[in-house]
Amino acid sequence: MRGDIFDGHEGKRKANGRRGREEGEGGMWVPNQSTSSANNDKQSKSGSRETEYKEIVIVGNGPSAICLSYILAGNWPYYGDSIHPIEFLHHRLASHLPLSLLEQDLEVLCEGLEGRSNNPVSVLFDTLNHVDADLGVEMPSFLQWKLHHGRDVDHVVLGRGPPGGAWQSMEQSALTLSLSHWMELPSLSYKEWQQRRLRSPSVHVIGKQYRALVADVAQYYQEYVRLQQLERYFRNHAVVTSVCRVELDESSLSSDKPRYWEVRGYSTWEQTPFCYVTPNVVLATGVSDMPNRLQVSGEDLPFVLHSLSQLEQLVAEKKLGWRSDPIMIVGAGLTAADAIISARFYGLAVVHVFRRDFEDPDLIFKKLPENMYPEYHKVYRMMKSDGGEYRGYRPYARHRLQEIVDGGKVRVDGPNASVVVKVSYVFVLIGSRADLSFLDLDSQARLGSNPLPLIDSKQNAIVVDAYSYESIHEKGLFALGPLVGDNFVRFLQGGALAIANHLNRRQATSNPENGETDLYAESLPPIGCSDRQSTGYSPNGTAQSSNARRVWDGGWPPTYEDREQSEMDGKESLDSTEEEVLRTLKLKLKKPRMRRFSHPNCDKLHSV
Repeated sequence: MRGDIFDGHEGKRKANGRRGREEGEGGMWVPNQSTSSANNDKQSKSGSRETEYKEIVIVGNGPSAICLSYILAGNWPYYGDSIHPIEFLHHRLASHLPLSLLEQDLEVLCEGLEGRSNNPVSVLFDTLNHVDADLGVEMPSFLQWKLHHGRDVDHVVLGRGPPGGAWQSMEQSALTLSLSHWMELPSLSYKEWQQRRLRSPSVHVIGKQYRALVADVAQYYQEYVRLQQLERYFRNHAVVTSVCRVELDESSLSSDKPRYWEVRGYSTWEQTPFCYVTPNVVLATGVSDMPNRLQVSGEDLPFVLHSLSQLEQLVAEKKLGWRSDPIMIVGAGLTAADAIISARFYGLAVVHVFRRDFEDPDLIFKKLPENMYPEYHKVYRMMKSDGGEYRGYRPYARHRLQEIVDGGKVRVDGPNASVVVKVSYVFVLIGSRADLSFLDLDSQARLGSNPLPLIDSKQNAIVVDAYSYESIHEKGLFALGPLVGDNFVRFLQGGALAIANHLNRRQATSNPENGETDLYAESLPPIGCSDRQSTGYSPNGTAQSSNARRVWDGGWPPTYEDREQSEMDGKESLDSTEEEVLRTLKLKLKKPRMRRFSHPNCDKLHSV
């Protein structure tokens, strides 16, 4: 898995020397008494005292999971005070202040936006957080984050290691492919975090662009969880072994009743099992768990390896050196390029095998600006050479590895002939995929875009709704990050916004129980219409009409009289369409039965 990282060994010489609040009753999506009793029934049936109920279980603890946990902890994004340069987006957001993005229709907000992600909500988030970033512009975020105490969501984040996910296991001396400020998460500037931690931030300037060490980014994500007080939601060093549907009772078979998931696993530190029952499971595992394989004869021999870290380890153990036979590197992506850079740095001879032509327009090197990524373009020039220009490097373009035999002999087939090469080690670096072995094969086949049994972010990605990130085949199962094509940190945060928005709006618009009226949901006018003003109400007790803004003295929710007066304050500026909307609202709220409905307030890596 490779994406936001860049292995700059020219900078490596310098780098190698450094290496709770109580949960409130007003929380969102709190299970009712029937759900709690069903959970107790499940505990008695399973015979396990370890079973816990959670509203959301997140599998994975990388940047996407951390961002989602931050939102679920009660931090809501709002459109700030600045004017966004995209006029229609500014109008859509400004006309519905002071609503949070979690309370608005994301499909309407996303309409007309374009960006480098195929997921529209990711483009929306990036447009608000890193406007014109691809043009080299660095502007402050247009998002403001507000914490709403007592309105957090009961959830747990499960990860195999410390917070940060795959960033904790990468080559720590590498440099990020993305700019350092593209790696940051909400409400914690990477630059400010660096300045507090070090007198002089360890960012590296390449082509007038600032990049960070992977080691620093990994520490940033780990400390982010602590600084944002998210530790109580994280269960680290936890291995998930099973995620499956569970029927708590016969009523759960009804289509209008929530269905539950059972998530089982064990703690590698405590050596104890755990079990969670939840209506919502979020897959945030990334795609770097399992390296892709060639599926050729001899690939299981001990001198055939599948990770860059193993190359570094062999050099550190002095099992590889300049006197060794050449190493063979298979692949034409960034990870293979990193291995070539490392090998050249350590004085190792390299035989480079890749199946594409070096003029293939899909090669990643053709998509990277040369002034910003000089090391990768040097590798690209080496790939285009005939092998005589660069001592200790021989490329085999349009060749495929066919067989590996004992003694380090490898047969490679080309367009015109086959060749046998004697090597010391073979490094197969052709990308990786997610480890979803905790799902049965039938479930994986239902999740993907085709009936293949295994999920692959390129060939068989998880199919989700574009605006909720919920599986279109399995309700209550969500996916975000590289699993749905968001390979960079600046984009994957949009998935967290989409999931939180969907769950919040689903609760807000669900049928009210016991005859109670969801005051907020019924008062929300349509959004996204360029010819309308609107009146909005927020959980902090602020109302805004087209000409008037008022703060309730009595808190949230406002009384019917307060709302009626606010409507009258702005009535003179309303058109006939708005008057019709307000008349409809008055009819709905003629004799309201109100309740306190709570609203929480609210790069990586890509395989080549």
